[in-house]
Amino acid sequence: FYHYVTAATPEEAIQQADFFYSLIEGKSFNCYPAMDFESFPGLNKEEINAVASAYLKTLADRLGSTPVIYSNTYNAANTWDPGLASYPLWVAEYGVTQPENLGPWENWVGFQYSDTGQISGIRGNVDLDYFQDGIFMRSEGNDPGTGDDADSETGVDPDVSYTVKAGDSLWAIANSHKM
Repeated sequence: FYHYVTAATPEEAIQQADFFYSLIEGKSFNCYPAMDFESFPGLNKEEINAVASAYLKTLADRLGSTPVIYSNTYNAANTWDPGLASYPLWVAEYGVTQPENLGPWENWVGFQYSDTGQISGIRGNVDLDYFQDGIFMRSEGNDPGTGDDADSETGVDPDVSYTVKAGDSLWAIANSHKM
């Protein structure tokens, strides 16, 4: 799950985090939920980071685990305060094989490399992403912030390629690859 945040104040951010949590509470999910906050009309950098911090802290408190930040590379490098790098990063940058500037993050758990993918059975463009083990919720001990590949612990090949088909879910794909 990810939530597109439109808050302009920390108070609105808390309300939006509570709303998002109310939508996913009690549902089964295998990936850490993400904050998608990418439009900040009229806000300065300090205000943007205050909103993001309030949202992420509230959501983390409700979830009992660490949410993920979805961001493009420009905002990762130029907008987000280094303190937010304690949250895992799902980064978008198109036309490259690896994201080029993660700002204060050392690694990513998700990399969206295209928004113009074509999938048989799905009309229109779809996003295309790579995910590392750190995006998947497995156990209390799994730290989503590490971005470490799983092969040393589980033998899972982090470079598995799979073509998504109509009706697939991220959980089913991960489960079929024992991720």
